[in-house]
Amino acid sequence: MTFRVIKVLTERLTYHGWAWVRGYQLDDRGDAVATREIFVRPAGLLPAPRRGVSRLLDGGRDQVGRRE
Repeated sequence: MTFRVIKVLTERLTYHGWAWVRGYQLDDRGDAVATREIFVRPAGLLPAPRRGVSRLLDGGRDQVGRRE
């Protein structure tokens, strides 16, 4: 599951090395499909590859700030 963390829920007590986090479950395109709170071991989380960066670097940037 790909998950975008928006908040670590520090007010919830938990076991050492574990945390509650709130965020969005993402689909294959990187769009949020559900809001969730999940119980995780932060040491086991991996960053997801950034999406859309190559689009910006290959010319998409020219269209964003273009003046007419």
